Amino acid sequence: MPNCWMKASGSWCATAFRNACALGGVKTCKTTLKRISRFILAYYLGPFVMTLTILVFILSLKFLGNYIEELSGKNLDGAVMLQLFGHASLRMAILSMPLALLSASLITFGSMGEHYELAALKSCGISLLRILRPLFAFSCLMALLSFWLSFYIVPNSNRELLSLLYDASKTKAGFAIKPGIFYRDIDNYSIRIASKNERTGMLYELRIEDFSQNRAQPVVTLADSGRTHILQDGRYLQMMLYSGVRHEDIQASSPSLPYGRLYFDSLSYRFDLSEFAFSRSDSRLRHRSIFPFPQLSQAIDSMQRRLALEEARVFSRMGRYTGIDSTFFAAQYVAAAEAFSPQSVEEWYTQPALRQRAIDEIRALQPELEYWMQYSRRERQQIREYQHEYYSRIAMPLTCIVFALMGASLGAIIRKGGLGMPAVASVGFFALFYGLLSQGWKLAKYGWADPWIGAFLPLLVFTPFTLYVVMQAAVDAKIFDESSWQMWSDRLRQWLRKKSD
Repeated sequence: MPNCWMKASGSWCATAFRNACALGGVKTCKTTLKRISRFILAYYLGPFVMTLTILVFILSLKFLGNYIEELSGKNLDGAVMLQLFGHASLRMAILSMPLALLSASLITFGSMGEHYELAALKSCGISLLRILRPLFAFSCLMALLSFWLSFYIVPNSNRELLSLLYDASKTKAGFAIKPGIFYRDIDNYSIRIASKNERTGMLYELRIEDFSQNRAQPVVTLADSGRTHILQDGRYLQMMLYSGVRHEDIQASSPSLPYGRLYFDSLSYRFDLSEFAFSRSDSRLRHRSIFPFPQLSQAIDSMQRRLALEEARVFSRMGRYTGIDSTFFAAQYVAAAEAFSPQSVEEWYTQPALRQRAIDEIRALQPELEYWMQYSRRERQQIREYQHEYYSRIAMPLTCIVFALMGASLGAIIRKGGLGMPAVASVGFFALFYGLLSQGWKLAKYGWADPWIGAFLPLLVFTPFTLYVVMQAAVDAKIFDESSWQMWSDRLRQWLRKKSD
């Protein structure tokens, strides 16, 4: 939106609101306020869509870049790549939405503050909280959309995404022979060429070792030259060899003819390339991100019950070695134990036979305990990961509201529009937000904090800061103004001078 039009529209908003309140009464004022809200939303949607698109594109490329080794050289067609990018984009949209709201809020309200539109509206008696109302409503709508996507839509998309990545990882790389290197990706065959004419496609000095007949020595075929042809849409590779010899050790099948040599002018090999073609599997993946929200809660309960049953089973088996009685702490046994003198049985517990028996029981119990410790550690970590995923689906939509209000308040304070200062601030907040997400994940995964703390860590950090900047923006505080920083700097220097004196 051009700056001159923005300045004129801001003046028009203030003038229209002032005239409406003076001439038309409360009803006309409300109508004008609705028009102002629509104006703010119309100006807000452009930066929001632009920022969201850029963030989703960048984060999707970064996500797929983690699987570049599994995807490169697999000859995947365009439809498969589009599916991968589409599912990855939907996955990254949940992460990008709070940051897009933050950046768009900074741009919108920074421009309104820079062109004195906020000042014009406030001069008409409209508070900043009233100006923020349409943005708050839009952020709540985006939060509800994020809830719906993360609860039901994105898990199904993640299932397809992970299934595609799994199938791509199982697909062999495309047929590509390099001179001087044995090519062994075709089962039971090893192929080597000395050189290749890139213009004609002719191969020279070929060597093919055939291990398909399960003999002690492979069948070796040497050829002066050859060509390759792809048949049936890539299902088969036909290799025509010219002017060569075939060496074969046939001693096992014919003792009277231990060795065979065949000279040929032309010889054809056909290789099956079905393993190189991408095909969808019916793999049943199990990952926390593929469960819809209700099923995720059920999965957590199921894992907790399984862990409790395994714990009860292990301690029940331990009782066989330790001889612990379930009625050990009954009142009559406690009273009898207190009245019994331990010195009277000291010699029994110091006998070598009893001591050796205790050592043997502990040794017999040690493998069971080691297995239980590993199993318990693995299961508890998996439960924490699932719980972190559960709480993250609640925390991320709430972050949309917090970031939208924080961006609008900071924009009203900074009063700088465009892509300069807002872009710098957005990058800084994105780095901090991403760092908090990563640290929260580690805190939850390794049990250093409760899973809900790890999931809500960005909210716990940014919510107090958002409340502070909203209150500062409501009273037109100049916390980022150069004169304010100069004043605090002068006060600090005076305080340090007094301390030194």
